[in-house]
Amino acid sequence: MRDLREAMRHEADAVVQRMRRGPDVAEGAPTQTSAVTVTEREHRAQRLYVATETANPRRVETPADGGPVVEDSWDFNAPITIDPPC
Repeated sequence: MRDLREAMRHEADAVVQRMRRGPDVAEGAPTQTSAVTVTEREHRAQRLYVATETANPRRVETPADGGPVVEDSWDFNAPITIDPPC
């Protein structure tokens, strides 16, 4: 299943609807949740958790047959060191 950006980028006829839900917590961070529905060739619903302090996306839950698929995001603005090969 593609994410929301993929649906919006590749399908001009995709319709994205967002309905604000209540507060919740994701990985210890206070969040504001939204119900997001993407309709292109099929109807997909996701639950989006956005951190209230930073507005960073913290979690996306996507329903699946075996239970929800949960994708958590963290370490925003963390320093990264890349050692190039010699």
